[in-house]
Amino acid sequence: MARSYEDLSCPNSSYNLSSEFTVIIPHQGDLNYLDICLSQMHNSMKTPKNIWVYFDEEIREEHISLASQKFSYVYRAVKPFNLGPYVARNHGYQEANSQYLCFQDSDDIPTKDRFIELYNYVVQNPFVEMAGCHELRIDEIQKKIIAIRFPIEVTKALCKKASHSLFFQLHL
Repeated sequence: MARSYEDLSCPNSSYNLSSEFTVIIPHQGDLNYLDICLSQMHNSMKTPKNIWVYFDEEIREEHISLASQKFSYVYRAVKPFNLGPYVARNHGYQEANSQYLCFQDSDDIPTKDRFIELYNYVVQNPFVEMAGCHELRIDEIQKKIIAIRFPIEVTKALCKKASHSLFFQLHL
């Protein structure tokens, strides 16, 4: 299947290509979630230089407006749309010139230290191929905050049980 990615970035934007890492954010749904996510990422202790947003839905004027307000990021439209997050993640994996990739869901708000903690962990543990992090889920209906603990060493965890796995097309 052939897929294309239309670049929606502002032509005058100057995104700084970093050799450290690229954040891949597939998005489908409420643009307010993405807006909050991007704003929080900008306030991180170590703001990622390369943030790539993939819209997996029909592009409307609201998408163009958001991209023009936060123009320091790269925006792409997945075509055809409604394919799920792994298409964007695979494309990011193939195209990024960064040493590390970080996946961020558009409806999740990263903590201020998420990127620096993940980066420090993989730098200090060079044999770790994939690093994970935990999640604090806010259940508004039950009025609870639930800690979801994902393994920090993802590759090691996948050897034991294939769950929460990420799929990539590998370069051979």
